[in-house]
Amino acid sequence: MSIVDQTERSRTRGQAGIETLVIFIAMILVAATAAGVLVETSGFLQNRAAATSEESGAQVSDRVLVVSAVGENLGPDDDINFVHLTVMKAPGADSVDLTAATVQYRSENDSTLVYGGTNTVPSGASTFTIESLTDDSSPGVLDSGEERTRVTINATAIDAAPSVDDAWGSNTYGLLAGETATIELVAPSGATTTYVATAPPTISDRTAVHL
Repeated sequence: MSIVDQTERSRTRGQAGIETLVIFIAMILVAATAAGVLVETSGFLQNRAAATSEESGAQVSDRVLVVSAVGENLGPDDDINFVHLTVMKAPGADSVDLTAATVQYRSENDSTLVYGGTNTVPSGASTFTIESLTDDSSPGVLDSGEERTRVTINATAIDAAPSVDDAWGSNTYGLLAGETATIELVAPSGATTTYVATAPPTISDRTAVHL
């Protein structure tokens, strides 16, 4: 074999070696890129799973409990004009802001209520009001298990009759004696507390009754 042939063969082998090296380096770069994408995707999914877990936990735990329910009768008839629910923060729940909550009231009629003020009574069928019974530093926000807040619903406005005979009517509106209303308190987190309020068989001789 001549010196020229040996030189050409060495050059060919060198080029093949360089091409192999380039391909090898390219494979390493592709693998590194793929690994980076996998790590980034894994981190994103992990963070998303953690956030979803927190949201799901809040929807279960960040709720209120109904301590008591009282119906207020302002007239001579067998009906409840205002429903008062005393609520507290559920054990293990974070702070619950009632001013950002909603109330679903289902009786003869259905109504969705939003926050309508503090230390007053609701004038219509679309709002509820609150009154802090233990802490005025943060009205409407249940920060501890010792706090109690009264939620008031205008049952008369929700179940008002088309016409009445006098100032209070004659068993024509409000939560009537013996009837029930399903009340759902939905916290800002989405956690829902359901309470079924049942009016006693006779109301007319009392101004306040337990529901």
